[in-house]
Amino acid sequence: MGKWFPSESEAVKLLEDENVPDSVVVHTKAVATFAVELAEKVKAKGHIVDIELVKIGALLHDIGRSVTHGIAHGVEGRKILERHNVDVRLCRIACNHVLAGIDAVEAGKLGLPAEDMVPETVEEKLICYADKLAFGSRIGEEEEVLERFETSFGKNHPLVVRMRKFFEGIKELV
Repeated sequence: MGKWFPSESEAVKLLEDENVPDSVVVHTKAVATFAVELAEKVKAKGHIVDIELVKIGALLHDIGRSVTHGIAHGVEGRKILERHNVDVRLCRIACNHVLAGIDAVEAGKLGLPAEDMVPETVEEKLICYADKLAFGSRIGEEEEVLERFETSFGKNHPLVVRMRKFFEGIKELV
């Protein structure tokens, strides 16, 4: 798998080279700033967290939006990063940040590869969380996110239930 771990400027250049829309680049920078703040809080509580992985992973998490703005942008992002021989941890972040993660059954139903795409590492979880709360460059509130998901999927949809549980897990971590 991939070996290249880009610097911050190389990550931004990669977004540009892949023609990621400017509005998405603004969003990824906001996610990176917020995710790093969260990572520093987690680290201060004594947890092990790779701050550089959080920063670069957050910058690259939406690179698949150069291909689609649909639910497959995570899978597409992983493909792009794999093509560039990027570190596998960054590929996983791109793939696993969508929604609050997508399990293999839901992925198959959504027309995605039938595999688990659920954030597992601390870094993946922090980026996924920061992404959910980032509306463009504005950081919103959990309730705002949940309301949007409930409107789209229904209050008791498995994705909404997973989102609530995911937010609870983040509160414990941070």
